[in-house]
Amino acid sequence: MYLSQHNPYPESSCPVRSRSRSLALASISHKIPSLSPPDELLPSVWPGGTTLDSLRWGTTGVFLESIRSFLYRYRDTFGDITVFATGGSSSVVCRYLGEEFSIRERPFLLFQGLNAFMKRFSGE
Repeated sequence: MYLSQHNPYPESSCPVRSRSRSLALASISHKIPSLSPPDELLPSVWPGGTTLDSLRWGTTGVFLESIRSFLYRYRDTFGDITVFATGGSSSVVCRYLGEEFSIRERPFLLFQGLNAFMKRFSGE
């Protein structure tokens, strides 16, 4: 059974089993070129003129635009806000949005909070 415009996937047919799909992929995976993820740079021109630039806009660009949208919404709702960027993408957020929103980078904020919590409740 195959899919086409004239032969939509019939409800009565059995879907490809997960094991079969895994075996099929394993048998050809050595032939498929691997793609490393694009770096976190934004091209100067939108939309991207190359595959790599398009991937950069599709990953880093969309990520930053969604954060920018949320920050504008928070600013409109709450006025001046202080933003701390934390975690693995904090440097990217600060690099591209830091001046626009006065973002402070605190990549280990979670661990600093856990450390403070432990000190407070352990009697140190």
